[in-house]
Amino acid sequence: MFQPSIRLLLLAYLLVASIPSYALSKTIVSGRSICDQTETACFDGSITWYKNRKDITINGRLKRAVEPGKLIFMFSGHLTTGEQVFHTQKIDIRGKRGEIIDARFKPPFSNQTIWALHRLGYLPNEMTQ
Repeated sequence: MFQPSIRLLLLAYLLVASIPSYALSKTIVSGRSICDQTETACFDGSITWYKNRKDITINGRLKRAVEPGKLIFMFSGHLTTGEQVFHTQKIDIRGKRGEIIDARFKPPFSNQTIWALHRLGYLPNEMTQ
């Protein structure tokens, strides 16, 4: 019915179409505010884990912060051995509402786990000095 090259092309298409999209990336956070425990600082945006690049991108805007300081994103994942691992990424902020947050980094164990946001922390500059 179909030529061998067309059959091969259709088979390749079906194989690629059946691969779940999470195999290449995973949206960790999208479309909601993330705040620290005291709701002193909040972030609106998206956080994505790109498995093929083995990195995490944080894109969004600062919704609230009382003063300049650091946003501390703590990520967690599980190795194939079952061990839980953590990575912390600190981002300096000026503390202005609407400030653009744009970061990209490679956490350790990138080829052994898929990351999730464990929590967001905030340290004002007065506490970091």
